[in-house]
Amino acid sequence: MRKEFQKKHRHKKSDDWRDEKVWKKANPNLGVSIFVDDLVRKRDKAKHILRQQTSFRRKHCNEWVGSESKWMDVEAWDNCNGPFNPNLLKGKRCIGALDLSSKLDITAFVLVFPPEEETGVYKIMAWFWVPGENIEEKSKEDRCPYDVWRDQGFIEATKGNVVDYRHIRKKIRSLSKLYKIQEIGYDPWNATETAIKLDGEGFEMVEVRQGAKTLSEPMKTIEALVVNKQLAHNGNPVLSWMLDNMVIRSDPNDNIAPSKKMSRQKIDGIVAFISAMARIMGQEDHESVYAQRGLTVLSSRKK
Repeated sequence: MRKEFQKKHRHKKSDDWRDEKVWKKANPNLGVSIFVDDLVRKRDKAKHILRQQTSFRRKHCNEWVGSESKWMDVEAWDNCNGPFNPNLLKGKRCIGALDLSSKLDITAFVLVFPPEEETGVYKIMAWFWVPGENIEEKSKEDRCPYDVWRDQGFIEATKGNVVDYRHIRKKIRSLSKLYKIQEIGYDPWNATETAIKLDGEGFEMVEVRQGAKTLSEPMKTIEALVVNKQLAHNGNPVLSWMLDNMVIRSDPNDNIAPSKKMSRQKIDGIVAFISAMARIMGQEDHESVYAQRGLTVLSSRKK
């Protein structure tokens, strides 16, 4: 019976999921138990958050859509590229996160500065490192302008054919003299040795597990920040590229997490950003310095 209903009310390929006129096909109770205004609100949000588009099309349009999808519309992310002066952040409290991939790939470190006022803007600063040897060949192989970003100062190429983690620790130490880094989250899969060394240098290092249980709520918070333009990434092209690469996986309960396996290119900087937000929200075992103040996000504006 259920299969017959789904077949009868399924959208055709020619139907546009954004068109209110076709919603009646999959929602016979539209206007009774399901309201057009509610679907309009969800549709408008789904235009910016691609994973919500997947959910909307599956639940409200009766379309067959996979459980993996791109996370966010890069245009919505780019709308948060408002410039800020890093010098004005000196002495400010922040949370860091480190994503150490293979020594042959990109390593990312981010600092996230929560606003002092409840409805302010969260600011992100990011640093990236790649092996300097054969960077031009790697740029061609991956079809990605690592060499251009190096010349522009968005990526640093360390000497040799592997990323020099000693150089990264040195950079983090220098940043700690400028900013009040409260703690640094890290993925224990590939960063335990570096984390131990940073811990020995006086940094508060905290494991951030990379599953949906830890990352789903921070990711949804980031979605709200982007939609409401409460986020500023200073137009960093590497972060924007990684955001566009991001593919997520979801479960029936709408829990989400990044999928490095399905993402077509590198996403390390965005994963580090999510890990930092997880620490800001105090989702790990020990309390975040921001847990008492809480995390405030403006409600989505109605169109």
